[in-house]
Amino acid sequence: MSSQHTPSDGTDDYTVQQENELEALASIFGDDFQDLRNKDSWKVKRPPEVHLCLRPNGLNNGQECHVTVELLVKCPPTYPDVPPELELKNAQGLSNENLQNLQSELTNLATERCGEVMIYELADHIQGFLSEHNKPPPRSFHEEMLKNQKRQQEKRALEEQQRMDQQRKQEEEMEKEIMAVIQKREEDKREEKKRKEMAKLERLESVEPVSAGSPPSSGGVTPELMEAKKAAGSRRRTTSNTRHRRDTVNEDSPRPQELLHFTSSTFGELVVHKGKSLGESERLGRHVYCGFEANSGEFSVIYEWSLRWNKNMGKFFTSQEKGKIENCKKQIHAAENEFHSLLRLDHPNLVHYVALSSTEKEDSLVVDMLVEHVAGINLNQSLVNQSPVPLEKLCHYTSQLLSALHYLHSNSVVHKQLGASSVLLDSEGNVRLTDYSLS
Repeated sequence: MSSQHTPSDGTDDYTVQQENELEALASIFGDDFQDLRNKDSWKVKRPPEVHLCLRPNGLNNGQECHVTVELLVKCPPTYPDVPPELELKNAQGLSNENLQNLQSELTNLATERCGEVMIYELADHIQGFLSEHNKPPPRSFHEEMLKNQKRQQEKRALEEQQRMDQQRKQEEEMEKEIMAVIQKREEDKREEKKRKEMAKLERLESVEPVSAGSPPSSGGVTPELMEAKKAAGSRRRTTSNTRHRRDTVNEDSPRPQELLHFTSSTFGELVVHKGKSLGESERLGRHVYCGFEANSGEFSVIYEWSLRWNKNMGKFFTSQEKGKIENCKKQIHAAENEFHSLLRLDHPNLVHYVALSSTEKEDSLVVDMLVEHVAGINLNQSLVNQSPVPLEKLCHYTSQLLSALHYLHSNSVVHKQLGASSVLLDSEGNVRLTDYSLS
């Protein structure tokens, strides 16, 4: 008989715990507590279902309540061994994010307190949460907008201040670099002036012994003076011979039959006869010549750039001239690296580059670029010499030009000097774009 009453006795234990907790909650919360079972039309015995209207804890006299929430608790028959169902309703003064955080905290707390009555502890946790968030809402949308504008202005002011500080720092660094360059130039000038004064002093010393009267006989000449004269004569002879050799080379050089040597990864060694000038481009700073390839017998075009410097004192360079020469060599080295990347380009509307060479002369560095020969004229000449271009032909030119530019851009190449003179029209009326990247 005792075994038959065991389930009933367990249920009675749950019921006693539940009813005792409800009595305690009713005495604590008063009118804010409500047992929803009392609204049932049929008085059927079922687990508790309660409603609590909750406000912040510890409101002082005169302190307003800005947040409230209602807690709906539905207990299962085996509560408190099984957590109740919790629902937050009619929340005021709480954002959706805060409400979701509170719901998550309640679920975790109910799981931790499983096995003991917990509704009062859950309600107390909610009241503590409301106390932390009991803040007055903005008075109006306009005030909220002004507040956001002020915050944005402060943020922009801070960013502007940081930008100005960074700009000031960059200007200070640039000023230091400029001062260092100026100081270096002043030092170079002083060194140059000192060197000239030393050279002038040496010349004066070599002239002083013979300036006081007639030239002395060989018996009265000191060994030091003889050595100085020999050295001066040797220097004069060396200088005159050097100048004579340069003049001879310049007179004997076959200018009309000048040969240029190129090395190409595709075509190997190329020997090109440099022909007559086809013109000069001030915009690109180069001369254009006809070319004739000695081995294949094909025509080509030669673009030539000259990077010149001035020599003030014979074979000696000043530090500024040396710096300029090194800068020219760096430019040529950069152009050679870029040129190797341009050799792989292959498009029917591009003028193909073939090879590049550089030659160091006495007063300049000469860079020659061998380019594919295109029989025709450039677009600028065509527009000047002919009548307006028909719409169909203009569309044809535009389509091919855009195709070439798209190919360049897809290969990370920028034209840099796009103009009508850089667009060639071959004998078949097709566009051939040149002068890309290298300028």
